[in-house]
Parts: sequence; structure tokens; C-alpha cells
Amino acid sequence: MCQLRSMFASLLIVGAQQLPSLAADEVVPPLQHGLKMELFEGREFETLRHTTIDPNVDHFWDWGAPHENLPVDNFSVRWTGWISAPQDGRYKLVFPCNDGLRVTLKGSRIIDEWHQATVNFEVSVDLTKEPQPIMIEFCEYTGTSWVEMLWQPVGAKLPTHVPTEAFYPDEASAKSARIPPSKHGLIAECYAGNGTRIPAIDRMYRTEALSMPLVNRARLTGVLVPRHAGKHKLIGFAQDHLRVWIDNQPVMSVEAKQGKTDNVVIDMEAGKPYAIRIEFMAGDKSNGFYLHWTEPFQQKELPIPPECLFINKAEAQKAK
Repeated sequence: MCQLRSMFASLLIVGAQQLPSLAADEVVPPLQHGLKMELFEGREFETLRHTTIDPNVDHFWDWGAPHENLPVDNFSVRWTGWISAPQDGRYKLVFPCNDGLRVTLKGSRIIDEWHQATVNFEVSVDLTKEPQPIMIEFCEYTGTSWVEMLWQPVGAKLPTHVPTEAFYPDEASAKSARIPPSKHGLIAECYAGNGTRIPAIDRMYRTEALSMPLVNRARLTGVLVPRHAGKHKLIGFAQDHLRVWIDNQPVMSVEAKQGKTDNVVIDMEAGKPYAIRIEFMAGDKSNGFYLHWTEPFQQKELPIPPECLFINKAEAQKAK
């Protein structure tokens, strides 16, 4: 018996030597697009509360919080990863932001505005098809909060949101072969005030502020897959009009000067795909909208996370 135990122990030791060594909490993420997003309590990254991969920097939190573990005020967010451009050249980066912002590209600080402000921070940089390291840091003081990242190459008529496929969360993803773009989000059709379609920003948007210049109307379509079963409260805001359909049934209509609607409650099943359509129309002086929710058994209003949104039911099924 002792000899059998000794042989078994030897086999375990040999087998262990042949396996790669991983820490208990170490996770090897798949190659993907997006940026690593870390959310902290405190304006100086005091306490880490949540880490995820963010498809792009496109957030309008309004009076709410970015995550259920964060307060609505006095928080900070850090995005890190790599960025590549479709073509080498000079690009203007635009960051609509409230409040503080710092941006570092290739190890050089290109924006350093760490204070309470409501500003469109702008800077011109050289971007390349070869991915370059980037870090974006944001802090919220009090009141409403938002931060977006847009770019505008020389010769383009207007800036557009930086797409998910331009970002990589780590060096391994940045140096890998081409990665299929994410299928999370909603398909957007955008139009100028004269009814002309704007193909330059025809891409997937999450249900955040659509603060693009010249955009007067937009239609977003796709699939919403809830994480939990039960009653979900949808909270919509628009300047000026917002309408929402779930499975082709109208569920929300926000009219001009009506402001926030917080009494639309829908009972949904966990993991079930629901067709969603959002139509937005802006006035002459301002634009923008958002669609947030409160999930079952939760009190905090939060943006609908990108992992719950898909461009169609086929992509939602693949994610199961």
C-alpha cells in the first residue's frame, strides 16, 4: 500500500510539472477588441470596484453611476489598451467630457485637465495602422457625468465615435491577426437635419448620448437580452423626442420638454432575446438621448451594459 501511495504521489508531481503554472485568480482573456476599463471609488483611483472590457469610450451617465458598486459622484475611470487607425495620418481627437480628463498616447501626456469642467477637449495627434498604447483617465466631481471619444482625420467633414475595432485591451490582442469586430451594440442609421443620411457615422452605437454634430434623427435597432428575470424599469431621456419599441410594441415616448421618464416597467425573461428599436429626433439647438434601466431587485439606475445588446438574434444566440 505504501508503494502504491508513493507511485501515485510521484505521478501527481510529474503531472503537475507538465502543466502551465497559473495563479488561482489568473484569467487568460481571449483576443478581442475594446479597452480595459477600471472603475474606482474616489476621484484619484482610491478603491477599485469593477474591471471589464469596454467596447468604446461612449458614456452618458447623467445623474447616475457607471456601475452598481460605484457612487453617483466622486468616482474615477481608467481605460488602458492600444489604438490603431484605418490609415496613417493626422487625426483630431475630441473628448466631450464632464468632468476631469487625462489622455496619454505612446507614453506622452496629450491632455491634462484634471478639474471640474464641462468641455469638449480637443487635440491633434499622429495615428498609425500599427497599434499604439493609449490611456484615458476620467474623474467625476458632482452632478451629471459623461465622457466620449471621437476622432476626425484630416479632410473629414465631422468627427465620429472611435469604433470598437480600433481598440485592443492588451498588447497580445494588438499584435495578433485581425480579430472579428464585436457584434455587441445596436445598428444605427443617422440623418442630418435636411434628411440626408450620414454614412460617415453608420456604425453600432450603445444606447448612450448621440451627441454627434449634424445628427438630427437616428434609428437604432437590434436585440436586448436581459441578465435577470423579472420587472425592469426603463428610464429614457431625450432632447427632444425619443420613442422605444420592445418586440414591435411601443413602450416609451419622451416628448420635448418632458424630460426624464421613469415609470415604464416591463416584465422580461432572463436570456431571452427581445427585439428593440429606438428612434430619436433632436431640435435645432441640442441633441442627445439615453436609455437606462433598473434591473430586478436593484435600486440603482444604470446604463444598459453592452453585453446585453446585440445587432441581431443570430449574434445573441451565439453568445449563449
